[in-house]
Amino acid sequence: MIKRVMSIALLVITLFFLTACSNSDKNIEITGHWIPTTAVINGNTVDYNTLGLEEGQFSLDFKADGKCSIVLTGIKNNGTYTFSGSSIDVDTKNLKQKLSFSNNTISLTLDYENNPMIISFTREFN
Repeated sequence: MIKRVMSIALLVITLFFLTACSNSDKNIEITGHWIPTTAVINGNTVDYNTLGLEEGQFSLDFKADGKCSIVLTGIKNNGTYTFSGSSIDVDTKNLKQKLSFSNNTISLTLDYENNPMIISFTREFN
């Protein structure tokens, strides 16, 4: 009986670690610090640096364990995310946002006074 309980416990622990590892592996594609590179405003694509915004107004940070930090207009929001391969669902205390992921680029769509803006981010490598 004790061997059976120990075997079941070992199996549960093994499955838990395998699941945790596979989630981290799945997130590796977006893990890291992302910085804005371009913005689409009124249908026109412009280099983000030409917008005249102070540095640090927008950034994305994703950790392999499903935690994230999102900086929008200089305000940092910490939370969690779920990555599906083509989209990222971000959930923080103040924000729920769906981001798009394609060709190593993350896109964030914002609607400011009925003027949609799409900001594209690329991963920053140190």
